[in-house]
Amino acid sequence: MGVIIVNRNADEVELTLVHDDDSVSQYLYVGFDIDLFKDGLESYTANFRAHKPSVFVICEHDDEIDKIRP
Repeated sequence: MGVIIVNRNADEVELTLVHDDDSVSQYLYVGFDIDLFKDGLESYTANFRAHKPSVFVICEHDDEIDKIRP
């Protein structure tokens, strides 16, 4: 999972398959907003300065499109 910051106004989330083989499918989701809160500033700063910054995203299977979505 990676997060790329873009300056974009999107009304819809776009889904693009970027890799698929027998064991793994990888998708690029464009159009999500990430909300950051002032009271989390200290934690965000420590995470962004870390050797391997990370973000936690919860995904679920969408039966209508038969795909995993955040």
